[in-house]
Amino acid sequence: MVPVPPVFVSVVASNSYVWHQHDAAAISDLFAPDAVEVFGWESEGGAVFGQQAIQKRYAINLAAGMNNHAIKLVQAYPIGSEVCAITEETVAHWTNSAVRIYVRDADTWKIKSAYVITTVTH
Repeated sequence: MVPVPPVFVSVVASNSYVWHQHDAAAISDLFAPDAVEVFGWESEGGAVFGQQAIQKRYAINLAAGMNNHAIKLVQAYPIGSEVCAITEETVAHWTNSAVRIYVRDADTWKIKSAYVITTVTH
């Protein structure tokens, strides 16, 4: 098993903090401008493309009760200049698993693609 790069512990912790603030614009800023995010439980594939669509999705979901978001990094793997992060998450009454590909953007990391699936409903 490849050890988790120390920088990714802080990247995921800061992402978790941003999600917990319930600010759709700040959440969408975690993503690259051309990012794709897929929610496995949504109809029609659940994919949205780009920061603007991601911001709209989170504005709707936050208003509907998506809260208490906590993210735990399970593993991170380098993929060339990108990093694949596998996480376990709790959001409201759901437990999710997610795979996100991060890319460098100046001095930070942005989410280029994300697939999130609900594994347990409480």
